[in-house]
Amino acid sequence: MPKKDPFTMGRKTWLPESILPLLILAIVPVVHAQTFEAEVLGVDRGDLLTIQHEGRRVDLVLYGIKCPALDEPQGIEARRFTSRLALEEEIRVRVQTWESDSRVVGFALLEDGTVLNHKLVQNGLAAWDRASAPNDIKLQTLEDSASNLKMGIWSDPSPTPESTAGEEKARPASVDPEGGAPWAAILSTVLALLVASAMALFFAVKFRRSAEQGPAPLPKVRQQRPPESQQMDEQAEAVESSRNAVQELLRSLSDFVSDLVDNNLSYDSKMKDHKVSIDQAMTMAGLEEIRRLLVREIEEMETTSEEYRVQLEHANMTIQDQQQILERFRIDARMDFLTKIANRRAFDERLAEEFERTRRYRNVFTLILVDIDRFKKVNDVHGHLIGDQILRLVAQVLEDQTRINDFVSRYGGEEFAVLLPESTADQGRYVAEKIRKAVENTSFMHVKEKIRVTVSAGVGAISPEGDTTEALVDRVDAALYQAKTNGRNRVEMALD
Repeated sequence: MPKKDPFTMGRKTWLPESILPLLILAIVPVVHAQTFEAEVLGVDRGDLLTIQHEGRRVDLVLYGIKCPALDEPQGIEARRFTSRLALEEEIRVRVQTWESDSRVVGFALLEDGTVLNHKLVQNGLAAWDRASAPNDIKLQTLEDSASNLKMGIWSDPSPTPESTAGEEKARPASVDPEGGAPWAAILSTVLALLVASAMALFFAVKFRRSAEQGPAPLPKVRQQRPPESQQMDEQAEAVESSRNAVQELLRSLSDFVSDLVDNNLSYDSKMKDHKVSIDQAMTMAGLEEIRRLLVREIEEMETTSEEYRVQLEHANMTIQDQQQILERFRIDARMDFLTKIANRRAFDERLAEEFERTRRYRNVFTLILVDIDRFKKVNDVHGHLIGDQILRLVAQVLEDQTRINDFVSRYGGEEFAVLLPESTADQGRYVAEKIRKAVENTSFMHVKEKIRVTVSAGVGAISPEGDTTEALVDRVDAALYQAKTNGRNRVEMALD
């Protein structure tokens, strides 16, 4: 049977056999962690970002950490921290796993090369998630806990800055997305060795198959080929070299797998040692230290509560003082500063109240307007100081001649107003006459000289039917003017 030309065979078998290593090489990047660029569109939580990837919105869950919920102060602070560093920024995402087309778990690498996952933990805004973190994170967490317990963390609740800085530097080293977790590196190395072994084995088979089928004829334009024995020797050497390379690769793979098993056993041993250390640390001494810390916190709370109580008492006293001052201001605002009786503002308010009472209950009240006769002459002859004393004297007479529920006020200048609730016009005239006579019979001594004054008065009662306060004041004021016109020192009744 004539030998087949290996170049002729190549047109049927070389193509699929050549594609095989290319397919294997194409698979290698897939097993490594996927990395892509993305823009951060929003931050829902400290460890949950919304990014844009390939034109669609994707939720990015930061791998290996867990931030507090948003209803906690630390959760809000973590969200602000993440927003400040990553919101509307370009980041590089190293994928740990795709949970769905719209949700990915992985690491967020910032523009300065730092890892957002680690920065959250370093700033105390997130903790390693023991439930979902990889084994190296769990191991590093146990190593940190055991180291802290052995250094006496239970006896010194406030760590030094140097130890805190050391812990923060040590934590990110346990999970570096650029270097990958140890298990990811192991898997990648094993797959790379397998691919290299397969490629070497493939080329060895090709060389052996070419040797069995004989040398291929060369075109005439080429130089004369070397003797057949020399060509066979070269092919045999190539096959032997490939076989040696495959054996060396397999030996390296075997050594690496052995190291992998040994390291795994070492990890298990360390984890057991750390568990024993933690169990031993939770002794009575540790519990006693916790009790001491709790007692100190309670004492500080009691001290703070006492300070708050003192501040509250001081605030209450200040409020009471302010209320008293406001009350004095209110009284002063309704009192005439000279005569110490009600002023015009207070009179207007009381008149409105009496009118409202009349409109509602159909009762009556009487208004008296009193004016000091020739008071300007008193000021001109004796001076304004004597005039002020006479005003105070007349105000005192008005209060002495009225009832407790009657209302006496200074209406303006030398004029006074008296409101008599539940009184008719005749009763009002009687009171006005008492006031006129009392003022007439009262004298004021000034430098051995008696100063006498008189008053005129107008009296009028409210009408329950269609009357107003303005109309009442106008009627009584007209009666007072009539008393002045008729000779002063007299009382006139207002016309209905």
